Amino acid sequence: MLTENEVLASVAPICSAISQNLRDGLLNGNLDMVFLSGAIIESNVRNVDYVCYPMAWVASPELPLAAEAVSLAEIAQFPILTYSRRTRPNLDIRDKFVRASIANYKIYGNTSLSAVVKLCVDAVGVAVIPPAVIRHELDSKKLRLVDVSGGALTDLHFTISYMLTADAHLLEAVAALALQS
Repeated sequence: MLTENEVLASVAPICSAISQNLRDGLLNGNLDMVFLSGAIIESNVRNVDYVCYPMAWVASPELPLAAEAVSLAEIAQFPILTYSRRTRPNLDIRDKFVRASIANYKIYGNTSLSAVVKLCVDAVGVAVIPPAVIRHELDSKKLRLVDVSGGALTDLHFTISYMLTADAHLLEAVAALALQS
């Protein structure tokens, strides 16, 4: 087994991008390991469950929403701010509206979580994001959680993914270190 220092010494520079680009970078060999939302379904890729965040409907207290539970139809009156188009959260929201036969909804996906939070604080719309990333805004009452009837959301799962290659044992050791923290 490698020591922590040996593993860290073998780690390449870190880059940040949307999950689709990270996936593509891993599969074309430009990246050794990726931390992304959702697993990569390929026979030569190992996916390790990393972290999971509950998702929530969130709004500025300035939006005219009832304090008690609101319906999906009521939420659909506002722009829905969330992750970009082909992500699990975006698809989950779209599915909720389709299953409820609600056609007049607008989902605005964004690759910048900080932009989604800012737009939500500015009362542009209702966001679907993990409460863990907006603790400050919730504590300061700039945002509030919204109870949406029929709007239960799927948790946001992150995985560590790497190719099954001859040097996969190094990547496995890095993944094990990440799981320890």
